Formats: sequence, C-alpha cells, structure tokens
Amino acid sequence: MIKASEENLNAQDNRSNDRRYSELAALANELPALGVHCASTTNRARAALAAQALTRFASDTGEPLRDIVTDLLANMMHLFHVFELDGGELQRLLEIATGHFEAELDEE
Repeated sequence: MIKASEENLNAQDNRSNDRRYSELAALANELPALGVHCASTTNRARAALAAQALTRFASDTGEPLRDIVTDLLANMMHLFHVFELDGGELQRLLEIATGHFEAELDEE
C-alpha cells in the first residue's frame, strides 16, 4: 500500500513537471466557459473536449502527454479486440478523423 502511494506521488510529480500536461489540463478547464457540447463548432472547443477526455483518462497515470495519448490509442485497440472488430477498422476511423480535422482547419 505504501509503495503504491509512493508511486502515485512520483507519477504526480512527473506529470506536474510536464508543461504539456499542464496546458492540457488548462484547456480542459475551458469547457464550462466555452459552453462546449459534443457538436462543438470551434476548433478550440473541439480541442477542449479532447483535452477533457485525456485528462480524465490520465487522472492517475502521471505520464507525459505523448505517453497518455499512446496509451489511450492502445486501449482503444484493446477495446476493438474485445468487441471483435478488426484492426483495420480503427485505421479507417483514424483516416476519417484526419479528413474531419483537415476540413475543420479550413474553417478557421
């Protein structure tokens, strides 16, 4: 039990030293002020929604931002595996998401 607590404190220290995680948390905290919902119409609001999801996912990991994103993507792969969806489906969804992202950038 003590070891787990020490690991959690070390993880929190690592996360607090990660400037990107701090920026991620700050962006997630913008959600109430932005009046954000799932059908967000600005890229800042879309980013804030993603930041909220990542900060919730990372609440106890203490990992740097890049590792948090990698772990979330790997966990999505595990989810697809549990639901017996082929690995190509996630790749197709990433390609569709890339198209959405590029189109939304053009809106700015």
